[in-house]
Amino acid sequence: MKKRSAYFDKLFPSLLKNPLPRGLFMLSLFLFVSGCSDKPSLEEQEAQKQQNYASLSWLKHRPHTGLQEELKQLLSDGHTPLQLQAKQFKNPIPFKENVDSEIRKLFTPETTQRLSEQLDSIEFPDSLPLTTHQIQTIRQLQQEYEPLKKRYREALERPQCKIKIELDKGFLEESIPFLDAVKLGNRLDGLLIQIHLHYNDLPQILVTLRYRFRSSSLLRQAPHLECRLAAAYAREDASVVLQQLMNRPDMNRPALEAIHRQFTKELKNWPDEYPPFVSERAKGLHAYEMIRDGHLMSLLSDDELENLRKARKILSFSSHVKNSLDDDEYFFLKTIRNLQREITEKPYHLRADFFDLIHNELEQADKKGSYPLVFDLLFLDELETAYHNLTQEKSRTMAWVALLERSLQIPREAPMINPLTGRPFEVYRSGKYYYLEPFNPANPTELYRVPHVEK
Repeated sequence: MKKRSAYFDKLFPSLLKNPLPRGLFMLSLFLFVSGCSDKPSLEEQEAQKQQNYASLSWLKHRPHTGLQEELKQLLSDGHTPLQLQAKQFKNPIPFKENVDSEIRKLFTPETTQRLSEQLDSIEFPDSLPLTTHQIQTIRQLQQEYEPLKKRYREALERPQCKIKIELDKGFLEESIPFLDAVKLGNRLDGLLIQIHLHYNDLPQILVTLRYRFRSSSLLRQAPHLECRLAAAYAREDASVVLQQLMNRPDMNRPALEAIHRQFTKELKNWPDEYPPFVSERAKGLHAYEMIRDGHLMSLLSDDELENLRKARKILSFSSHVKNSLDDDEYFFLKTIRNLQREITEKPYHLRADFFDLIHNELEQADKKGSYPLVFDLLFLDELETAYHNLTQEKSRTMAWVALLERSLQIPREAPMINPLTGRPFEVYRSGKYYYLEPFNPANPTELYRVPHVEK
């Protein structure tokens, strides 16, 4: 996700030219507000603004027929930010059974920041064998965080997980602790796997992978686009490690069976593709409300804002957005609505060109002078990436299952169909290995192989 800047352009327009550091700005604003005893506190003002954005107070009064039709449908579906947030509190999971509850206790902001900084300081090994210095560095980090890793893995063993996500805060949601923890846990486990590979410790590699698969499967169940994308990237990284394992002479049948069981279980519980786009739409609705309230620049990344400044286009950019915001938001909502229809009615290989059509629409809008800049800057890239990557993740998992079934001589009544192509996965044997024909049109060089093992 893009890191958003913290400029409050409506309250203090001069910040566009000379922005104060956020801490100093917030302190001065607090002193200003606290000096007026008859006014609500800063926290109360911010809470009220959040409520207004999440309840779509501005949108409800826009004289745009298309927007009002979309709003009516959103309310009927229960897909406004407030409605989605309220659903999170239904059917709560007991604290001691919820993975997310324990993760939030373990990964405090201080712990998360410290571990992140330490991992950033370590250069990930790009080849084996490891040097003595690399081994010492990783071992030192492993020793320091062994208690945390132990409790993290124990938390992942809990039977249920309901990740707390603040869907009513939009871009103002600071972070998702569970997502941050899994990303850091995967990075730490990635280093440990290199140690295990160095020492040919296959059992420990498989244990570490099992926890990585578990954390990714929990992320995958979250109806949140960032969580789903993180799970997809984790599966891609894990596939690289798996291929390293498959090339090892000591890879054995029990190990292959364990991986096959894990991936087969995942496929049986694979979540629908559309829900994370629902949460992304809620975030978008919140963002358009913020813009109507004067906080356009607060939603741009630092680089985007700096580029506008250098090009001296802040005023023209703001003017264009102001004059076209209703049509911009309608384009965003219409895109999500059409995306929903495509996902629910067609297999991926028959709708893979969906965003090609969106880009054609954008070209036409540009020619008419009605280009949806907000949609482009805030949502287009991530929506398009997720649209393809979520299916690629499932295809990648199915590819491993197809290979493992051949290696383990597990019969299948009907061939497994690749969702990326609509055709069966093609597996062939050459020597001691089973190979998979290229299965990902977006990356023809992504090739897997699995050793043949006897029963």
